[in-house]
Amino acid sequence: MLTVADDGVGLADHSPRFGLTIVQLLCQQLHAGLETAGAQPGVRTTVTVPMTSSDAP
Repeated sequence: MLTVADDGVGLADHSPRFGLTIVQLLCQQLHAGLETAGAQPGVRTTVTVPMTSSDAP
């Protein structure tokens, strides 16, 4: 799990940004979960990548 948060203006207009679009596409390729939530101020995004026992070191 990876969580990134900032204290910027957030996603007030709810339109996808270029960076978020790239993250969404990468998550699709990895079959990962993507959760974006508002933080006051800013935004918090969490990516959860599934791992199987064969992926573990």
